[in-house]
Amino acid sequence: MKISFKTVIECPDCGHKSEELMDVQEVVSCYRCRSCDSLLVTPAGECCIYCAFGDEKCPSCQVKLSTVPENITKQ
Repeated sequence: MKISFKTVIECPDCGHKSEELMDVQEVVSCYRCRSCDSLLVTPAGECCIYCAFGDEKCPSCQVKLSTVPENITKQ
């Protein structure tokens, strides 16, 4: 599986989309929209901003998902 390090974050307030390079050194828990200046905060139950508002999961979640046995994911 190829790991993606880019994601497009979509602001839930204004719909603006911005391509971002994901930080792999630390968990990103907040993000400021470049269009409307809203502060996006990771909701409960989500890993980070990328997993919550991005079109790709963060690299660590991509790795975790790729190691789940196929027969478990198809149940």
